[in-house]
Amino acid sequence: MMQWWETREPRERLLLSIAALLTLLVLGYLLVISPLSSAREDASRALASAQADRAIVERGIAAIGSADASSSGAAPDVDDFRTMVTRSAREAGLSLSRVQRGSDGTIQLRFDDAEPPRLFAWLATIEAEPGGEIVAASISARNDERIEAVIELRGGRA
Repeated sequence: MMQWWETREPRERLLLSIAALLTLLVLGYLLVISPLSSAREDASRALASAQADRAIVERGIAAIGSADASSSGAAPDVDDFRTMVTRSAREAGLSLSRVQRGSDGTIQLRFDDAEPPRLFAWLATIEAEPGGEIVAASISARNDERIEAVIELRGGRA
């Protein structure tokens, strides 16, 4: 290798040295700087998402606390419970696709596009309501980090 190098003209050696230096710079960027930059951006997005999730959970906890403090312990009737459920879903930022009342006093709710943390925090508030009970739940993940869910609730006096 040294013999080959020595047989090159000074001008060729200079060009080869510059080419090697540029190759090292490009490889350094591609193998070190770019991945670190991407990881930092990913971490920043994850932090923002975690902070948003935390805020949702804290609002849910506050709602549970205020519901416990203000409830008299008496369960509302089924129609009042349905109204309370749909209103609280809207307030939690959830979009209901369908609300159906069952013959056995249950309420079936369908969410076609829900964020998991919002839905689970909301379900916790519903269970904390007097007479609120989750009877069944069918939840499926979508490809875009959202979920579809069918929730059956029982609440209130029949």
